[in-house]
Amino acid sequence: IKTMFGSMERPPEAMPMPDLGSIEQPPFAAKLHVDREASSADLSIVALRPYEEQTDTLATRREAILADIGFAALNQRFQRLQEQADAPFLRAGAYYYDYMQLFELAAVDLSAAPGQWAAATELAENELRRALLYGFTEAEIAEVAARMLAAGRNAVAEASTRRSRPLADQLMRTLANEVVFTTPAFDLELLEMILAEIEPQAVLDAFSDKWSPPGRFFFFSTPEAPEGAEAELERVFHDASARELEDVISAELPEWPYREWGESGEVSERVFHEDLGIHALRFENGLRLNVKTTDFEAGRVRVALRIGEGQLAHEPKDRALPFFAERAFLEGGLGHYTRNEWGRILAGQTVSLGFSIDPELLRLTGTCSPEDFNTQLELITAYLMDAGWREDGMALAQRRLAPFYRSLATTVDGVLANQVDRYLAGGDLRFGVPELEKVEAVSPKDVREFLEPMLSSGYLELSVVGAIDTEAVIEAVARTLGALPARDESPREFVERRIGPEFPEVTPEIQQFTVESDLPRALSVVAFPTVDRVREIETTRTLNIVASIMRDRLRVAIREALGEAYSPSAYNRPSDVFPGFGVFLATNGTDPGQTDRMTKLIAEVVSGMVDEPITEDEFDRAIRPILSFLDEYLRDNSYWLGQVLLRSQSHPWHLEWARTLRHTYETMTLEQVQSVTEEFLSEQPLQRIGIEPASSSAAATNKSTE
Repeated sequence: IKTMFGSMERPPEAMPMPDLGSIEQPPFAAKLHVDREASSADLSIVALRPYEEQTDTLATRREAILADIGFAALNQRFQRLQEQADAPFLRAGAYYYDYMQLFELAAVDLSAAPGQWAAATELAENELRRALLYGFTEAEIAEVAARMLAAGRNAVAEASTRRSRPLADQLMRTLANEVVFTTPAFDLELLEMILAEIEPQAVLDAFSDKWSPPGRFFFFSTPEAPEGAEAELERVFHDASARELEDVISAELPEWPYREWGESGEVSERVFHEDLGIHALRFENGLRLNVKTTDFEAGRVRVALRIGEGQLAHEPKDRALPFFAERAFLEGGLGHYTRNEWGRILAGQTVSLGFSIDPELLRLTGTCSPEDFNTQLELITAYLMDAGWREDGMALAQRRLAPFYRSLATTVDGVLANQVDRYLAGGDLRFGVPELEKVEAVSPKDVREFLEPMLSSGYLELSVVGAIDTEAVIEAVARTLGALPARDESPREFVERRIGPEFPEVTPEIQQFTVESDLPRALSVVAFPTVDRVREIETTRTLNIVASIMRDRLRVAIREALGEAYSPSAYNRPSDVFPGFGVFLATNGTDPGQTDRMTKLIAEVVSGMVDEPITEDEFDRAIRPILSFLDEYLRDNSYWLGQVLLRSQSHPWHLEWARTLRHTYETMTLEQVQSVTEEFLSEQPLQRIGIEPASSSAAATNKSTE
């Protein structure tokens, strides 16, 4: 620090604060913003007042915590309303903050369902006003308090393994905001003291204070303006404000019924991979279990359950069903609860749940505290054996489709991930995103018929990584997943369904795709085929180094040719599922109408990897960051869970990949990298692709396969 900063001198006077202006507070103001590229219609109700400086004391922290409880309770109401089949909004959030010591802001934001901005406005205004009129129930406050206490206890448990970078950021924020840096232990003690004597009226007072400015701002951002613009906004808002409201009534929920699953299962086979610290077990019912205990994240356990065969279990030509099922399944809730209700029941425990459908597996994932590991397993088991399949929840997934598809069409990244992705797979329908009309035609019945067989009897492989004792894991698993009826002994391979994607025949002309946007942003892409990862792991790792060197060359070439600091990208994308299939992409943003010129420049750099051999300096600058990164990567529980354990019994080569990862890069040579470069680029035709805004003349030559 002395070497780098010792020569700096303190200026004689502090820099003067700039004049940031003043805050106006009209009784009401409505503002319309039309944004063609927006994926949804978003509205905000805002209260604004000038910033008032406050000293960071126990009293001010108490008021902040009480206000936090009020805002969290209002958000809980929005979450419950969102589950209703006729809910006019897709997502909602209430929050407050101060900005640059200029103003303090409280807001409610909603994303309206298509065509329902007026109903969403009424709901937002009414629920905010209802909270300000009647406050929050003891049950609502208790639910929020339970979540806050759980978060505080987790922070204490995880304090010893906090990463340096976010901790440094936190220290800087306390300096910038002129507040005291406190430890997780202190924060928890203060929270417990405040919650021990909390009163609903105190929460309402703190919440209401944030909304004390007399006026309201109403903002509406939309892809298409309603008739009458601001005048119509004002009418809708004032009509909503005139409606009489009643207090909310909290319904009682039944006790958690998912603790007993029958007689505990027995372990029939057990292996310990000592060099990796991984226990691999098999239960009599066919369940496979992988456990790795680590000290990388104190107080945290990561869980992933592999189920069945994923997209491969369905006909390759109809991806609409698995695509929608991935988004709808959790929203259907459980037999005894909606998704929101089980979240309320488990509010005081640290559990979570995610669901995805990969090409060859279904995946339920969660992160929990060691103390709540049993509950995490109970929740996962409940979704396996007692999924709710509620149509109201799945309707929410349907309402979210239109904004998602709009974002695919109105951003270059969306076009790249959808249309270009499918084009580079030879038009294979398993790549990119299925047509909206086909996805909208999928029914809850279709989702159930697709998923239920895999959930009820499909192959199961549970992986657990984190700060937890292995024997405790085995005991908890035996009572839950291990107690279920017999499962499939192994996943079905569906060999014939793994055939199909092929890199398209390269054309001499640039392939143009269109993004429905007026923003002056285009993207140039150069691509060529590579190999799959399963059979060519060493080659794919070497291609990672090739990509790093290529990125550096692209940065230099683009800066020298264009005089601008673009951020090019180069990466290899090998398949784990489709034999022989992989794609290498080099991309860079550019101005509309310039994709042809940019792709030619990128192609010259890519081809030049053979014509101008890689130097020792380039190789060294590429390999050293990888070796440094591995130190952190191998202490990352996410890596061990997702890349190693998840498939380690069904696909045991993942264990070997973990064993050889560091050795591969430590022993990699310049000659090896140059050899792989020449293998894929010598006389390899390169496919050039451009993504242009619809208004660009280059977009007129669109050769999309859509």
